Amino acid sequence: PKEPSEVASMLKISISRLEETIRECRKKLLAERNRRVEPARDDKALASWNGLMLSSISEAARVLARKDYLNAAEKNAEFILSMVKDGRLLHVWKDETAKINGYLEDYAFFAEGLIELYQGTFNPKWLAEAQRLASVIIDHFEDKTNGGYYDTSDDHEQLIARPKSFFDSAVPSGGSVAVQVMLKLFAYTGDTRFSKSAENALKSVSAQIENYPTGLTNWLIALDYLLNPPKEVAISGNLEAEITKKMLSVIWEIYRPDIIVALQPAGKDYSKTIPLLKDRVQLRGETTVYVCRNFTCELPTSDTEKMRITLQQ
Repeated sequence: PKEPSEVASMLKISISRLEETIRECRKKLLAERNRRVEPARDDKALASWNGLMLSSISEAARVLARKDYLNAAEKNAEFILSMVKDGRLLHVWKDETAKINGYLEDYAFFAEGLIELYQGTFNPKWLAEAQRLASVIIDHFEDKTNGGYYDTSDDHEQLIARPKSFFDSAVPSGGSVAVQVMLKLFAYTGDTRFSKSAENALKSVSAQIENYPTGLTNWLIALDYLLNPPKEVAISGNLEAEITKKMLSVIWEIYRPDIIVALQPAGKDYSKTIPLLKDRVQLRGETTVYVCRNFTCELPTSDTEKMRITLQQ
């Protein structure tokens, strides 16, 4: 742990000779190391864990205004979409191949990530894909008798028992994230199929929530989301306009877990995919924001300060 010049002086050789000796030593050491058995590597990619990362980096992108994060999030979403075969999400990617039927957490975590990504890009295709995944959850994972969701789909490999996980641990349970996805999509679309599925799932774990609240913390977040519906913010205006950017910076200036945001550029109509945007027009040709709850809106405004006050109410 000394400077090269000091070591060279101690050994009575030049610095260039010292550096040459070190290079030769590294080659010999590398050759010996390469004769050893390499450590095992876990180089698979899971749809579920990538979905969690997609949520995190998408949220960070919009809050920190990091374009590089947003680019990474979009690439990640496209990668996970490459794991969709015949409309169904697969669980794992390894050696250039995706395989194994997707589990509930794959669908739920990815759908949640897509909703977050939509709020960073306002590309309606991400929200449309989240809706499609949520529909698959309802069709193939939902317990139609008791409410809630199974961990495996109805066309998965047959097991001795079809599991249904409740507890949130190192990662949230697939069911609790699925409920939040359903409630957010209901806020965007008004589709009661999503809200009914979420309510039935929460009812199915009501006893567990009451008896073991610390083990179902993400379910409690979902319950709060149901009991206190989010504010629905619909913006009509171009994303690159300065006033639009200012509005978005105000929306994300503090932590607002009880909010969803949609944007419709001038001259576009995304209301079929996102009914929240129906009839959200610009006033006087300016970017206009509508703050709503349950599709009932306050007076539209182009004033960011008025919007801030409304959001705080």
